[in-house]
Amino acid sequence: MKNIFIIGNHSNWHCGSKAVIEYLYCIIKKNKLKLVDNSQDADCVLVNGEGSLHHNGNDKFFKALSLKRKGKKVHLINSVWQNMNFRGMEDIKELDTVCVRELISYNEIKHIRPDAKIFTDLSYFLPIKKPKMQRNETVVGGFFIRDFSRDSEWVNFTEELRHINIKHYSSWQDYIEALSVAKLLISGFHHEIIAAIKLRIPFIAYRGNTDKVLGIIQRAEVNIPVATTPKELFFNMKSPVDEKEYDKLYNFVAAERPFNFADLN
Repeated sequence: MKNIFIIGNHSNWHCGSKAVIEYLYCIIKKNKLKLVDNSQDADCVLVNGEGSLHHNGNDKFFKALSLKRKGKKVHLINSVWQNMNFRGMEDIKELDTVCVRELISYNEIKHIRPDAKIFTDLSYFLPIKKPKMQRNETVVGGFFIRDFSRDSEWVNFTEELRHINIKHYSSWQDYIEALSVAKLLISGFHHEIIAAIKLRIPFIAYRGNTDKVLGIIQRAEVNIPVATTPKELFFNMKSPVDEKEYDKLYNFVAAERPFNFADLN
């Protein structure tokens, strides 16, 4: 394996997805491999699944399968896999490696790929310069629910709080530094929760388009709820979780061995 081609560069989504690609660039360089611009020149194709493979979203899957059938080594990495039941999905057996990001995805794919591996989202492993932690504000992040910000109770509750949305930052380091003011993060974005775990900031999570955050929590076997309705979110804000549960989560993820090319079959 010398030449690497990547499918799934989502750096334009936000700086958390950009951090995933930066981490891949780091380990490509560290392993003295070459990143190529087209799959024809590649010995190995990395398919960065991120949050795309859910509810039968399968375009990336079929691209991967096509390249595999052309004789390429193809590895699905850093992926969600939830609510997938489309015809032909068992063809994922043909891929050389499957790595998902959390336990719920693993439990949904293990009957097809019992050899699937789990690694927390690769943004967590990107080296950062840890900021001086201020921990003096409750911070509100971003949410997938479009009309959530129109809820009058929510608007009234959050209007005096600091709003820090990952989509407003061009680099992972800049976002990490901005988040250092937080003593608590309220968020519906997976990568914002990843940053909170990295900085050991307690969080109150709201479900996004899949159970990405809940899957991380379940894997660490900790008791931290994820709200699925505004009513649950308000309840969770008024019912603090024991800090020991957060510490167990932080420590579990921090002890994880970073993903590297040695993890590819």
